[in-house]
Amino acid sequence: MFCMAQVSLARLPGRKTCASRGLLLTGVGIVLAGGINSLDTGYRLNSGQTDFSITTLTGGVIVGNNSTFDYFVPTKTSPEFTAFVQNCPSTVNVIPVLCAAGTYYNHSLRCTDTCLTCPADYYCVGNGDKVACPNGETSPAGSTSFSACTPASATCVPSPACLSTDQCGTDNCGNACGPVCNSGYFCNNKHQCELNF
Repeated sequence: MFCMAQVSLARLPGRKTCASRGLLLTGVGIVLAGGINSLDTGYRLNSGQTDFSITTLTGGVIVGNNSTFDYFVPTKTSPEFTAFVQNCPSTVNVIPVLCAAGTYYNHSLRCTDTCLTCPADYYCVGNGDKVACPNGETSPAGSTSFSACTPASATCVPSPACLSTDQCGTDNCGNACGPVCNSGYFCNNKHQCELNF
């Protein structure tokens, strides 16, 4: 049995039928000129076949079929392949073969031939996955390596030794504390004005 996923279901009395939105092709002598399993003719996805690599006009994809039916995957034109992906049978998976650095494959999607831009706070090296930056670090969207992860700008908390308004100097954030010492005095390490000898 052979199914086409992008067209209406054909039901024949007394025969197995394809999943929703499939076309059943039965009989002997169905011949496609030039054979099958090429970009120009499309690909036959046999039942139970996993990790089948096919070429499309937009690149390569890996297709898997967990069904008891065979499916035809049209690849001659972009609209044909797009229709197949958009109406992907529930037993078929389509994933991109390769996502470029800075992009990833969304594993929660069962059928897609598209890689997405790596989001902020992640980096994507081009293997299809996104990797989170370490805790407290950030990166811009589209990052391609771990080196893009940099410490997030920390919120500076003034040191307790510089919280009193009568102390001089600066806190650990560089903010001025209290009054400035008069001429001839300096601010010591205890944040007190001291006579300069």
